[in-house]
Amino acid sequence: MRAALGLDVGTTSVKAVVVGENGELVGEGRSGTLPMRAPANGWAVQQTADLRDAVIECLQDATSSLPTRVEVACLTAAVQSGSVATIDRSGTIADDLTTWMDTRAEPIVEEWIEDGTANAIRRVTGWTVHPGQGLPQLAWIKANDQSTWDSIGHIAAVDDLVTHWLTNSWVTNPSSAAGMALLDISTGEWSEELAGLLDIAPEWMSEVRPCGARVGTITAEVAAATGLNENVAVVNGGHDQTCTALALGVTEPAQAVLAGGTAWVLTSVVPVAETHAIPKAMNVSFHVLPDLRTASKYLGGMGASIEWIATTGDRSPDRSDRFFNLDAQLADTTIKETSPYFQLAASDTPDAASPGAGKFLNATPDTTDAQRARAIMEYAAFTVKTSLLGLREAQRPQSLTVVGGVTRSPGWTQLIADVCELPINETAEASLPAIGAAMLGGVSQGVFSDFEAAARSLSVDTTALSPDLGNAGLYQRRYQTHLTQELNP
Repeated sequence: MRAALGLDVGTTSVKAVVVGENGELVGEGRSGTLPMRAPANGWAVQQTADLRDAVIECLQDATSSLPTRVEVACLTAAVQSGSVATIDRSGTIADDLTTWMDTRAEPIVEEWIEDGTANAIRRVTGWTVHPGQGLPQLAWIKANDQSTWDSIGHIAAVDDLVTHWLTNSWVTNPSSAAGMALLDISTGEWSEELAGLLDIAPEWMSEVRPCGARVGTITAEVAAATGLNENVAVVNGGHDQTCTALALGVTEPAQAVLAGGTAWVLTSVVPVAETHAIPKAMNVSFHVLPDLRTASKYLGGMGASIEWIATTGDRSPDRSDRFFNLDAQLADTTIKETSPYFQLAASDTPDAASPGAGKFLNATPDTTDAQRARAIMEYAAFTVKTSLLGLREAQRPQSLTVVGGVTRSPGWTQLIADVCELPINETAEASLPAIGAAMLGGVSQGVFSDFEAAARSLSVDTTALSPDLGNAGLYQRRYQTHLTQELNP
């Protein structure tokens, strides 16, 4: 039986699934945890060698799990974006990968905002510039590490690093490359204008090929290390969020997926012709499917806020279990006009150093921890609603697919449905980026006839939730108060 292997190359680990031609999961693998280092304040780096070892370890684990009758036909990766590494002219990859969580380029970004460079980046790329993107990270290297800058022969993000390790080719895809803040959203090619900001030579950049394009086959070295056959095709993958969207069938305009874990990201699908109308608060990128774009927004560390309230202070004896008891806390509270509101800590306050920290408005000495937890959950739902309303009416989704840690609390997901007045499909499936990558490669190489057939055979389990409109008027009034508080912190 032929099968497609999908990799999910994340920040903390690498995971894999192997999907057979009939849609069954026939194998899976996982690496150990990828360590993160902070050699100085604001730094967040990983060893490139550790990442490569994790990819190989995960492939070994997946291959060893396969029945003998399974033939892996292709390998495709879903990858986190923004992280960047330099390669010198001899081909040696730098020891450190600067990750998307690194903030040392913050002063550069602030300068770009003041002098208008940030507006040019937004106009060309569709992205609001932030320190975790490739362009500002490279600007920091040029300003602070001249010897490294002078020796550069190539620049790569995680996706083209992984493809290079597998095939010896430097190739990227538009879905992942957008996180470099160097890709022209209108052409899908590297922007000469933005490269010119740092005098980045064209030969330093990987070739951009479409998502789903065949790059080549794995090298003999990779085959020997993993147990895969040398004829396994490597197919160009995509960003982990858009591969997740593919796995869930979020492949039509006015559909959206909310990834709710420690950090929350909302991704909505839009047609190419309407990208000009996407609000500035959202980033525009490439879907893994042709002729589609995505509008995405980072909504904040909503899961981190629950962790924050669960682990700070001495509020109750069971505070260590709070993250796992959100439904009970919702049941213990009743929403009222006078219920407390949550507000994330402003970036210029000392509390901002603690992920998810914030303050409670309308709180009294009698306010319970359950009421505080509900306030955080309601704040998260209001944030989702604001992002959805920021889209043009024709682009707003008529339903929402929710994935990630938030689905461990069906009550929280139900609260989002009630506040946003939208039906929700939720899934606790943890391997969605890898499944989407396997679908992308499998269709490319004929393991699956098309995406519709692949989606039908894979049948990701989802639970449908309908909004309870009994408190619709109350939530609408509280939402307006929330907006006023956000404007006047």
